[in-house]
This record gives sequence, C-alpha cells and structure tokens, in this order.
Amino acid sequence: MDPFQILGVSPRASWEEIRRAYLRKVKSLHPDRGGDREAYLALQEAYETLRRACERRRRVQVLRERPRGGEYLLSFVELTVREVALGTERWIRVPDTPGPCEYCEGLGLDPYGRFRVCEWCQGTGLLPEEGGRYHQLCPRCQGEGRIFLELCPRCRGKGEIRREKEFLIVIPPGVREGDLLFLPRSPEGPVTDVFLEVFIKRDDRFYFEGQDLVCQVQVPFWKAALGGYIRVETLEGEEEIEIPRGLPGGSRLVIRQRGPFRPDGGRGDLILQFEIWFPEEYPPEALRLLERLNHIMEESYGRTTSSRQ
Repeated sequence: MDPFQILGVSPRASWEEIRRAYLRKVKSLHPDRGGDREAYLALQEAYETLRRACERRRRVQVLRERPRGGEYLLSFVELTVREVALGTERWIRVPDTPGPCEYCEGLGLDPYGRFRVCEWCQGTGLLPEEGGRYHQLCPRCQGEGRIFLELCPRCRGKGEIRREKEFLIVIPPGVREGDLLFLPRSPEGPVTDVFLEVFIKRDDRFYFEGQDLVCQVQVPFWKAALGGYIRVETLEGEEEIEIPRGLPGGSRLVIRQRGPFRPDGGRGDLILQFEIWFPEEYPPEALRLLERLNHIMEESYGRTTSSRQ
C-alpha cells in the first residue's frame, strides 16, 4: 500500500510534515492503547520507508551542493544494533596526504625486478665531466647504473602512495540505516571531507519498529506453560523477567523507555516478542512425561481444543 496514503500526507510533503503525521497516528494505533496491531505495523513500515527516502534525497542534495572542485570521500561504517541504539565510538581509517613510496623510494620502478645495464654510464652510475677530473651522476639511470624495466608493484609507477590515517569518531545515538555522517576536513582529522553512510549488521534477535526496538525471545514450551523467570537480552545486557503462566506465542511485553535513543535525546521502547520454542529431540523420560500429560489433558479437555471458546 502507498506509504503516503497510510500516513495521510501528500507525495510532496516535507520531512517535518511526515514526522508530525506519524506522531499523530501512532498514538491512536499503538496496540498498548487498544489500537489495531496490523495497522500499527503498516504505519511503522510506511514511516521507515519515507524516512529512508528523505534521507537519500538529503544525501544527494548535500553532495550536489558542495562547491565545484571540492574533494570528498564517500565511505561507510557498519554498526551493530546496540551501537546504533546507544551510540558509540569507532576508530576509522581514511586516506591521508600522499607520501613517497618506501618500496621504490619514489622512483616508480621496481628495484628488485628485471633491469638492464645503463648504456650511458656502462653500469658505473657516473659520467665524467669535461677534462675527466670530476664525475657527475648519470642522468639516464639517476646514478643506479641500471635501467629498471618494471613498474613498482606498490605505487604502480607513481612514486608515491596514498597513506591512511586513523582517528576516533563519535557515533551519536539515534542514527539509522542509510543515515549519512559528515566529517569535515581538519588538521587533526581527515585531509578531505568524509561522508560515512551507516549500515547495520544483521541481527536475528533485534529489529527496529519505528522509534522502538523489538527483541525476539524464544521461550521453551514448558516454561511458557508453567510461567516463571527467564533471562532476556536488553540493550544494557541480560536481565531476568517474570512471564505469566500460559504465555501465548506472539505475545509482547513493552518495557517503556528502554529502547533506542532518539535524535531528540529521548528513548523509544524495548518490545519483547515471545516465540514458543520446541526442541527437535526429547530425552526418553521427557517423552514419557509428555505422553502422560497428553493423557491427562485429553481426559480433562477432550481430544481437541480447536472448537473451545
């Protein structure tokens, strides 16, 4: 479905108009307030689609508005979900000013490759000046006495190489996939303007849902039936939570303001989505107990519960 229709905005709407429309609708559609979950998820997906599109347009506009002839480097930085949600610091390497190639000492030719004896100086590297009392370096071979026949494998004949410089950058919390970080040139930093596009490493445990973060939690079926305490992964590390008896698969638990940081400094929610886990193999004793449990439950509820209300 058209994301503009879902949000109720014009295709020419600005980012601020899209954001305001999202904030108006998300409150009424949120499942915790009795809203329709499918409509809520559709709204989240539409918002993320338009956010990424606006970010791409902004990125293109930033690059187009740069002064003509101004050098810049477009690279990327790959972050984990936790780094994106909480912010982090990262050492990155960017090109530095060119320097002489150490392998060929700026000659541009391979000093260890094939060569022939210089025909000007006959391999001496020197040429006699007038009168023969003094000698000068042979301009043909630069005093080497040899003519190297192969280009330097390091600098490809340029005589200089593009060195790299490593420095620490701060990744602010609230960045998302496709966002563009700008690092201006400076004496202590990169020698040219650097644009870093954000990529998020795939993590099967987490995914973003608008401003919130969903953590998928597998609960063993016996724990879901009996209830009790389980350990779950949060952005700050593992924590122990209590689940009710008879936990249904697909149910959610919202932990307020424990999700990713937003650009405005606030925090979204952490949503625990429970999935019931069944092992592929069972110990013999467990199978006997399950068969006994099956017999007891059939006596109490019948052979099927599909028609039970």
